[in-house]
Amino acid sequence: MMTWQRLSWIPFAAFFVLIVGCSGGGRGGLGADDDSLSGSDSIADSRLTVEAGNFIRGIDESNFPSANPSSTIYISEFEISTTEVTNEQYCEFLNDGNSRYFDTEMMIGYSTATHLYAPVTGYEDHPVVNVTWYDAASYALWAGGRLPTEAEWEKAARGTDGYYFPWGNDFLNDRADVGRSDESETIDVKSYPDGVSPYGVYDMAGSVWEWTNDWYYLNYYEYSETEDPTGPTDSTTYTSKVIRGGGFRETEANYHTFMTWYRYYGNPASRADDLGFRVVWPDTSSSE
Repeated sequence: MMTWQRLSWIPFAAFFVLIVGCSGGGRGGLGADDDSLSGSDSIADSRLTVEAGNFIRGIDESNFPSANPSSTIYISEFEISTTEVTNEQYCEFLNDGNSRYFDTEMMIGYSTATHLYAPVTGYEDHPVVNVTWYDAASYALWAGGRLPTEAEWEKAARGTDGYYFPWGNDFLNDRADVGRSDESETIDVKSYPDGVSPYGVYDMAGSVWEWTNDWYYLNYYEYSETEDPTGPTDSTTYTSKVIRGGGFRETEANYHTFMTWYRYYGNPASRADDLGFRVVWPDTSSSE
């Protein structure tokens, strides 16, 4: 399983040097901490539509009690980012007055010369990692969206045919970034184009685990709503957030972790070097 620890393969001091800023990084003040979350252009330009309708959520399998029973769930139309949020995209957020969401364990550096954040060279298109749930949720709000509910995430990964993996029902390790149990670094998003989901979404198996919006409860599916479920609502009772998708360290022995229906969880204040996120934008046309 994933490791809940703070990575240390490149010390922060090694890239606390003159670096170039991210595109669009000057909006809202350079690294200033203010209360306004502005917005992103680049993340909004890379998203796909998941049409409204039913899908099969979960699985009737006693070995995975948190994922059963399976049931037909209706999900309203939404858009989802094509990839996990990258270091380059996250820098736009940091440079738009949101530096309080930076952590030195990210593959991102800060230049005292330019007063800008930028990815470590070569990591621009890697998924941003070592983000807490709160970091991820704040980014999503800034980008004009939110984190996906776990039902939205599962539908985007699984489609309407009930796939076990984004590409079908057979495990194929050449379609996802998995099995690198002795390594500690991410790779570029979109590195496995044959592993996209039925909606064309990349890296929903392997790569990095992904935060969702929902609180985790083992038996939630036993009483869940069947239309646009949003998970348990009492944060004083439920203390972990659902994470999905598995990470690059997961091996074939743990292939269930990157099945579309598999549920896991993490403390929302935790960081890990194989944990990132993506964004959704619900359809608001009916309310306009």
